[in-house]
Amino acid sequence: MKLLFWLLIAALVVAWYMRGKSLASHSGGRGRGAAGAQADRLGRPEEMLACARCQLHVPASEALFDLAGRPYCCEQHFRLGAGG
Repeated sequence: MKLLFWLLIAALVVAWYMRGKSLASHSGGRGRGAAGAQADRLGRPEEMLACARCQLHVPASEALFDLAGRPYCCEQHFRLGAGG
């Protein structure tokens, strides 16, 4: 009876492992782990631009641009201009 119990447990573990492996391969190899969830949240990498005043790199979506198209990291540097 003990042997039958342990064989059943082993079969359940193998079935669980194979099911998890099958689900991971069907979801594009990403799985449902924390890394996959984080990659979904973060999306694509964003271009980083150097501030024309202090050379600090900021994401393009957060940069302020003057009429010449130069990027700035903050309003103060935007007002001061490119000189440095």
